Amino acid sequence: MSSMIRWIGASLMGVTLVAAGLGLGSSAEPTAVAQMVPAPYYAENELPGYPNTLEFPLGDALAVNGLPVRLSHFSTKDPALRVRDFYVDFFAAQGVPHKVIRTSDGGATVTGIVAGGKAQAVVVISPRKLTTEVFPSVIPMSGETYGSLTPEDDIPFSNSAVGMTRVSDHGQGGAEVVNYHEPLLSVREVAAHIDREMIRKGWQGLESSALGKKGAQAVYTRGGQRVRFAITPYSFEPKGAAVTAHYGSEEQP
Repeated sequence: MSSMIRWIGASLMGVTLVAAGLGLGSSAEPTAVAQMVPAPYYAENELPGYPNTLEFPLGDALAVNGLPVRLSHFSTKDPALRVRDFYVDFFAAQGVPHKVIRTSDGGATVTGIVAGGKAQAVVVISPRKLTTEVFPSVIPMSGETYGSLTPEDDIPFSNSAVGMTRVSDHGQGGAEVVNYHEPLLSVREVAAHIDREMIRKGWQGLESSALGKKGAQAVYTRGGQRVRFAITPYSFEPKGAAVTAHYGSEEQP
């Protein structure tokens, strides 16, 4: 399975975001130490929502050293350059230190220091045929980096999966949130693929249901472990979905 994913990482001043296929530079597989506790998003003035879009939260119950983590995804029909300029103009107007990294797919990654210097915002902008897919994140800069907790073989991504990020908690029962993207599959196809792979690997399906407009969610257990999947669609594309998986023990909320 490791040959299917090209690991790429961007260091976030002590917290490392691990990604695949997003053009952010090479790295091993470090992750941020996190707490699986309820935590609100940062204030709107630290990373605004993009106009006329529905933003799906991914892993919205995470915190690093008591500060909330924001991982999310939205689709827009605006071109990638317009989305890039929106975030660049926002950071410039706020007087926030920021930079832009061009990516090989014609998109960009915009980064800026927010929350009074306590966190870094990273916005990955990826153009597609009909839409621009955008993955905003705000991660505190006070975390430590460790190896990943979840074996790669237990993450049921397909051969075409990209854009993996992992945020881990090494002190609270080994919880971890894994996000990745399936640009070539529909939500229904992603859900079916996850179900086949999890059952094949010895996990037992506990529940599944619809999640919002055309999204889906599912829960699996195995040997005292539990994983919850949420699958959200790319809004204007016939194919494409973002996946978030919460790995932890059955005792964890």
